[in-house]
Amino acid sequence: MKEMKKILQIVKWMVKIMIMQKILKKFMEFVRNPIDRLISGYMHLCYYGYTENDHYCFGCNKNFTCFVNMLEKRLWQIINNEPSPFKIGKELGYSYHFYPQTWHCDYYKNQHIYTYIKYDSSDKDSFTKNIAKALKKSNISNDTITFITKKIYEIRTQHVTISKNATTSYKNILYNNPLLLQKICSIYYYDFIKFGFDLPKECKN
Repeated sequence: MKEMKKILQIVKWMVKIMIMQKILKKFMEFVRNPIDRLISGYMHLCYYGYTENDHYCFGCNKNFTCFVNMLEKRLWQIINNEPSPFKIGKELGYSYHFYPQTWHCDYYKNQHIYTYIKYDSSDKDSFTKNIAKALKKSNISNDTITFITKKIYEIRTQHVTISKNATTSYKNILYNNPLLLQKICSIYYYDFIKFGFDLPKECKN
């Protein structure tokens, strides 16, 4: 009897594992060019602020160079298992926006079960086609795929930053500062490599 119970328990666990494997094979993760992602997050949370009185700038008062230096420092603190520099709550949540994408979702354990789709706000056609392709491969109905792809074009987030003049200005400032750009490339190096984004020429030397 005990042996039968053990066998049934093993069978149950095998079924659970098989179900999870089937589900996990259909997971998707959206990835973005590391520099575009950093600047977008910076503009949204620091420059414009989450709210009018809630700016997340690492105490740098909208100084982008200071922000990048503090980000690098705090990421090293995490890597070295030093006491958390983050306050519990908003600051901890906001910081997640700036972690390398290869730190997300146990990437190094689960990278083989994800379909990675590049997001580029200036090329929604390719983004939408890749989503539709991945959904179809997972046997999602055509009606559902049509609904999702339609919503991608219709919905626009309130904090979208890509089209704002200040965003372009900060991007120009960055690309005119090779040392700062190289530091950012160093922070997000594995994001560039693992997800197939081109490193800026300033970072290839």
